[in-house]
Amino acid sequence: VVTRLRMRRGWSTIAALGVAVAMGGLGHAAADDAFPLLSRVIDALHVLTVGAWMGGLALIAWMHWRSTPVSSGGHEDWQAFSRIATVAAPLVVLTGALAGWRRLQLAPLDQGATNQVSFATAATSDYGILLGAKLALMLVMLALGYKHRRRVLREHAPSWNTVYTELALAVVVFVVTGVLTGTAPPGE
Repeated sequence: VVTRLRMRRGWSTIAALGVAVAMGGLGHAAADDAFPLLSRVIDALHVLTVGAWMGGLALIAWMHWRSTPVSSGGHEDWQAFSRIATVAAPLVVLTGALAGWRRLQLAPLDQGATNQVSFATAATSDYGILLGAKLALMLVMLALGYKHRRRVLREHAPSWNTVYTELALAVVVFVVTGVLTGTAPPGE
């Protein structure tokens, strides 16, 4: 049984990496002429860390909802997930910030950019407004995640109401992201 579980985990890891790399090659990252590899790596890491954070949270919620006998979102599950999310969430923010900076071609990271735009222009563009909405939603999700982490460290499971709220916000973020990827950054 253990060998079978390890094989499944290995295949799952390979599949997750494949999806992350494939997703990193789509959207705005694929259109980055100045640093195409960097943009794709940033996007792949972003997809991978979002999947670890939100996928893990969704999995625990699904197990709780189904009351799966193997696990129903017990404390050990929360401890394991909390350790992963504590690393993944900041990486989501970092890779998202880097990707946004690259798309908006803001100084100082893009000193050689030919179509550099001002922060004011970027912030008031459709792309900037969507990016700001995504950031605001992410801040709320991070606050909920922090609240969950504190409860787990005190040997308690998070409130299911806040878990489901965080997942609902994630769905909204995914929708905003879908619209964002179809929106041209300013200067393009």
